[in-house]
Formats: sequence, structure tokens, C-alpha cells
Amino acid sequence: MKILKITNVRYSNKLCNEGCVAAMEKKDNELLIRKSNTLISGKYKTSILENKIMAIALTRIEIVNGCPVAKLYPGEIKTLLGKKTDTNIYKSLKRTAKLMTGHQIVIEDNKGNFSIFTMVNNADYIDKQFIITFNKNMTPYVHQLKTNFTTYEVATLMKIEKAHSYRLYELLKKEIYRSDPNINNGIVTKEYGLSELKCTIGLANTDEEGVRRAI
Repeated sequence: MKILKITNVRYSNKLCNEGCVAAMEKKDNELLIRKSNTLISGKYKTSILENKIMAIALTRIEIVNGCPVAKLYPGEIKTLLGKKTDTNIYKSLKRTAKLMTGHQIVIEDNKGNFSIFTMVNNADYIDKQFIITFNKNMTPYVHQLKTNFTTYEVATLMKIEKAHSYRLYELLKKEIYRSDPNINNGIVTKEYGLSELKCTIGLANTDEEGVRRAI
């Protein structure tokens, strides 16, 4: 099996400890979100716009009829994405909604167990709100996270331009908890199987039947 070794993942004092309880917080006037490490390590393919909308959605999850739901406004999406003059945001949302409701995620553990399900049940635009209804199986990964999560700065995520770079950043940031500035200058080494990494960051499309059979 081909292995990719990544080094120089360094300690960051902005990583939240696992004792935090909120899904969103502010630090030094920066909006932070937390994302389940299980979800980060899941295999799925998404566009850069989907990833960024997901990041915003994670700051306001509520449970409605047993499913996690997030409500966003097109204006705030335009602002957070740096597209204040984009008059096609509604067309972008419609295209993105079609994609979001078609993706499957593959979640595995180290014991040979796995779970495959659609991430988003519905994506609707109603009364000037973009409403995302997640699959109920997503609940433990997006709602009231208390342990096993990584914290990200929303502003940093919004600056990333490529979906693969976005997902790779998420993966590497997740490893920072192992970094100790007093050991090896805080440098951490992480190895990935190339095939697995391709599926995790979306270079291989897990929505395709052939890819799902392979993994």
C-alpha cells in the first residue's frame, strides 16, 4: 500500500480542549466552530461552496423532528464568502442544494465497522432562508459536541479556495492535539494510505458505485 507521510504539523494554542461544550464560540473576536473528528475523518466528496456552507451551518444547529437543522440567510453567506456583489448567490445555492442532497458519507472505525448514509435529507429555500435538514444519523457529529472534536476559525476556512485543500486542512488540524511544543519542537508526523486519503479529501468520489465497492 502506498503511504503518504506528512510532517511539520505544529502546535497551535488556538486548538480547543475537549472540555468545551458549545458548538460555536468567539475567541479574540474570531468566530470559531467545532467539528466532530469522526466527521472530519469520514469519506465524502463535496465542493468548496458546500464545505463553507456546512461550516456556517455547524454554528447554528437545532433539532427539529429528530433531525439536525440549520437556517442560513443568503446575505450572510455572501458576506462570509466574500461575495458581497455576487448577484447569482441564489443560483449558486440552488446548484449547491442539488449536490448536498446527493452525497453519501462513509464512516469507519478501527474495528471493521462502518456506516454509510446520506448527509443531508433536504436543502430548501423558503421565505428568504436557506434551510438545511441533515440526516438524523448526523446528530452525534454535529450537535452538542463535548468530546472528540476539533475547533476551526471560520475566517480561515472561508479563505480556502479549493475543496481538496479545505479537507486536507481539516485533517491536518485534527492532528494538532498530539503536538507538544516541548517535544520535537511541536512537530507531528502523520501517515496516510494514498487510496484512503483520496477518498477522504474527495479526490475519489465516494458517491460513485465503483468507488464505494472499492472502499
